[in-house]
Amino acid sequence: MWIFTKFGFFSIVEKPEDEKENTLTVRARVKTDLESLRDEYLPILGPISEDKGTDYKYRARAPRLDIASAFSQIVLDIDYSNFKEAVAKNQGTERASSYHEIWGALHGLQAKKVSELSSGQSTKMSYGGVLLNCDRQVLLRRPKGDFDGYVWTFPKGNEETNSTPEQTALRRVKQKTGYAVEIVGKLPGKFDGGTGTTEYFLMRTIGEPERFDHAETESITWISLDEAQSHIKLSQNVIGRLRDLSVLEAVNRYVREHATRFSWQNFDLPARNARLAFKMRFSPGEVARLRKGNIPCEMEDKWFIFFENNWLNFHRSWTGFCIYRLRLEPDGECYRVAEALVNRDPEQYTETRLAADKKLILALLYYRFAIGSEPHAN
Repeated sequence: MWIFTKFGFFSIVEKPEDEKENTLTVRARVKTDLESLRDEYLPILGPISEDKGTDYKYRARAPRLDIASAFSQIVLDIDYSNFKEAVAKNQGTERASSYHEIWGALHGLQAKKVSELSSGQSTKMSYGGVLLNCDRQVLLRRPKGDFDGYVWTFPKGNEETNSTPEQTALRRVKQKTGYAVEIVGKLPGKFDGGTGTTEYFLMRTIGEPERFDHAETESITWISLDEAQSHIKLSQNVIGRLRDLSVLEAVNRYVREHATRFSWQNFDLPARNARLAFKMRFSPGEVARLRKGNIPCEMEDKWFIFFENNWLNFHRSWTGFCIYRLRLEPDGECYRVAEALVNRDPEQYTETRLAADKKLILALLYYRFAIGSEPHAN
């Protein structure tokens, strides 16, 4: 839940630990917002923690009923006829201006809905790509002449007849950035802009870029995920800017919660590989765990594992070499290993015994994902 008050903006959610303790987590972009909430309405609010790696930098917890009571009192204390003026008086014009931009986006949704109803047309769909590299950089494009108020944005294009969303996204990204790309996953959700809705695919580049269409794109730039926000904020198209910021936030959340090929240095499986007769079935819940992969948190963890395009990839964390690949395919309500490959390049991997490889895969599945039984118990 998002709540805007004259003294702060809050996002209230229930985290797993909240469910156990009947609390809620109150998050904020600015620490003083939480401090004001505690001082004025919620003295029982717990310690404020700071985490630069999350979408909300500041957060604190409090009992669910106390939070409900506090915000009920905030409603009872409303004594203004214009909310943005009250914000400006309490927190300054800069905060009021930020809220006005959000108001503009919401007003745009209202205007968009009225337009759709009057024209009888459905929302236009478009498809685009978020290009990432192993340095955790994202590619942004600058439209020619800052078209439609965009300064830096993500490449996308309108839905095309007789083309799949993936085909449209691949073609439009190459046209507008010059890069041949391949899809490594889909960014969850749909993102509304001023003229339609867009779905985005996570992509990686293939080779060096070719010449992009200069009639549509003025320039492209690789920039860190942390710096991308300031570039996107330069756009004057309010609705589009908020959409692109939402896309960026979804990307940051995805790479935090899932291991991807962009999470760690890695190399593709070499040409010298062999098939491995490995059979196993996984429940939907087990596959959900596999999709999150494994990012090493300490030197002792020797494996980086990520799921991409139905392949589960096992890489040595110290070298980045790919050792195993398992391809999963649906099997009723479950999934099964349809294909298994093992590295047989002696300069990267010296093991040659198939039985040892199978045992190691079973151990990795058990100790990293709690799947199967403990190997020595077999």
